[in-house]
Amino acid sequence: MVNKQILDYVQKSLEGGYSVEQISAALTGQGWNSTEINEALLKAREIIQQKSAAPVAPPAPPKKSEWNIELKSLSASQILLYLGGLIVVLAGIIYIGINWSQWGSAARIFAIFLPMLICYGAGAPMFFSSEHKKQGIVFLVVGSLLFPFFLSVMFKELEMFAKPFNDNFNLTVSLLSFVLYLVSSFIFRFPIWAFLYQGVGLFVYYFFLKLIGIESVFEKPTMAWLFLIPGTAYLFLSLFYDKNEQKEEGHYSHAIGTLVLVLSFIRLFGETFAQNKEHLAWLLLFFGVAYFLLGIFYEKANFKKYCQAPYLIGAGIVFFSLLRLAIDGTLLKDFTGSTAVYDQDIIGWSNVIVGVIYLVFAYVVEKLKNLQLEEAPKYKEFFNLVGPFWVLGAISYLGLDGKKPVYETLLLLSSLGFIFGGIPKLARQYLFIGTLFLIIYIFSIGGEYFQNEVGWSITLFVAGLASMGISIVMEKVRRKYFAVAKV
Repeated sequence: MVNKQILDYVQKSLEGGYSVEQISAALTGQGWNSTEINEALLKAREIIQQKSAAPVAPPAPPKKSEWNIELKSLSASQILLYLGGLIVVLAGIIYIGINWSQWGSAARIFAIFLPMLICYGAGAPMFFSSEHKKQGIVFLVVGSLLFPFFLSVMFKELEMFAKPFNDNFNLTVSLLSFVLYLVSSFIFRFPIWAFLYQGVGLFVYYFFLKLIGIESVFEKPTMAWLFLIPGTAYLFLSLFYDKNEQKEEGHYSHAIGTLVLVLSFIRLFGETFAQNKEHLAWLLLFFGVAYFLLGIFYEKANFKKYCQAPYLIGAGIVFFSLLRLAIDGTLLKDFTGSTAVYDQDIIGWSNVIVGVIYLVFAYVVEKLKNLQLEEAPKYKEFFNLVGPFWVLGAISYLGLDGKKPVYETLLLLSSLGFIFGGIPKLARQYLFIGTLFLIIYIFSIGGEYFQNEVGWSITLFVAGLASMGISIVMEKVRRKYFAVAKV
């Protein structure tokens, strides 16, 4: 019987690419005899051959979504079916609209109930037949979409609520529709119902908040704050769907959650411009960092297709919240205690600080590549662009209204600093923005110190020469440094 210790050694050595001579020499040197070595070699070769001969199962193929309808695969009958369904629905809407005022309550209810019943009655058998599944979906979806209209008409005509279309009315219609779509999703196992119940679920949430006394999103921002909860929940729900191989459902959840968050933050950002509400920008800045960290979590968990939305939302909130703090000097007003409505120095230096924060943010996200992240470091390009622009723009703003040698000199040095600072960092944004403000500096100096006709001609002459010289230097820098970076 072959010794297991020597067998394991020989097998690993052969699989590692070592020759029989090398293995035999090593074992002989450790005191193993030739018989034991040969038996181990024969057995190890036999095991390796059996492994190589065993068929390797291919990875699980991706599931083909039945909802993806490719134009090339559409038959004439399918095209006619979808077109016919659309025409029937349109004709029904027109007919009902024309005769609605002439009908009584029963006729109105029946006008919606009958086509809904026909759609479900025809669609369900077709769906469960292998030949007409896609055609059945068309009927079922139309019937599903008619359901909330049927409820609305029935509740209104039967006067089941004290006032039609109040919060109780709308919540009941939304809740019943949500239940129908959720049950349909379990029965028919088709992604379109996931989209419907996810969308209607937001209406259930909205009308519930209205019912308990939360004012409309257009009146107060409370609703926008509360909608951050389902928006974020939908982002996490997409991970649940993805892990359960429900790809389309995950995409729907992710898209709806992203849209809800974007609209909510737009409303909240607008609120920061209300009187005494500018400090909300600090809270939004916190949320921006939090959502960017959520994007990092997604990417580290290998959900790269879902990390873009949190990254974009986070970076956007960070940018706009800092912009809001800088635009009227709120950033420094909070620390200096200034109550002035307009203070050029406070506004200018607030923007300088914000520009520096943008640069720091660019540096931090660039270092995230050390964590094996690919998507997050890409945002350094944006902040490397807005950072220099904000710093130099703010310094230029501080130098307005007369001759201010300190700020004018600072603008010159800062512009040159970004131009030459962009070389070791290989940052084109530094080079271009620095050059832009250097040219602005030249023209502004000419306008201040050479105001007569002769002075302007001299200024233009010097500016032209300087621009040509700068362009030559930039081209040399580009060829020497940035061309290499492309390779």
